[in-house]
Amino acid sequence: MDAGSAPRRPALPLARVLVLVVAAWSAALVPWQRWGTRPTAEESDRVESSGARGVLEQFAEMRGDRRSQAQIERGNALVEAASAGDEPGARAALRRGAAVDARYVDPPCRYGETALMAASAGGHDGVVRLLLDRGADVNLEQDGYTALHRAVEHDREAVVRVLAAAGARHDPERLRLTHLLVRAACKGFAMRDGDGFPPHPGAVDGSDSAPSIADVLGQGADVNAADPRGFTPLMYAANLGLVENVRALVAGGADVAARARDGSTALSLAARPDSSFDRDGRRAVVEFLQERLPSR
Repeated sequence: MDAGSAPRRPALPLARVLVLVVAAWSAALVPWQRWGTRPTAEESDRVESSGARGVLEQFAEMRGDRRSQAQIERGNALVEAASAGDEPGARAALRRGAAVDARYVDPPCRYGETALMAASAGGHDGVVRLLLDRGADVNLEQDGYTALHRAVEHDREAVVRVLAAAGARHDPERLRLTHLLVRAACKGFAMRDGDGFPPHPGAVDGSDSAPSIADVLGQGADVNAADPRGFTPLMYAANLGLVENVRALVAGGADVAARARDGSTALSLAARPDSSFDRDGRRAVVEFLQERLPSR
């Protein structure tokens, strides 16, 4: 060692360096982060007033949601309690200042569910009543879906009655039949090696437990009824390459030229080049539909 030079410190092991880097990054990104704990209201208030910007806040802002990180945390706690049917937890979240209609924020892809939607899907009628008593908007939408849609699709009859009495604007029976017909249109769907999950509108439970198209039409379902995004049962079947289901729906009066809200048709979904799902089935659907489209 040269005279006057500072003594060298022993080099840190690489693993410890990585731990320190991750810890420092996490602390900078979410200042209050602690493993397995949530911030107290006082901690959240301090962070909110400090102007710190966490990942939840930035993710929400991309969707026009200007809440602070602290407000998002409170809203998330309410939605999580509602989803679990935890009425005391929901009451506690509301006491801490969670907005009753707060949207759930979970990067990178989940955004928009409210506590009422979550409680309705889970069949937690006690939490549903609590939220409605606190002013929850029964008709608030996420991609067109409301709490009533969630309750109907999960067969939560008690919750459906509560929401209908609270002013839910859709007809529960019509929603039920439309959902059943979409399930019937997807009957026979199965994941195949190398296919991956089909792109939008995706697939609703197409297992053997799904009803038949004929049975649902016999109950009075509208063959051209659409989900909130405008996708009809025919579009679901065409997208999955289920040619026999497509034939049955067309025989039942399905409109082959109908368009979803994004402009999609049954034909365009079956013919899409970006889908690797059941190419042979979709090719047969394309040929069948092309023969039945009105001539221009």
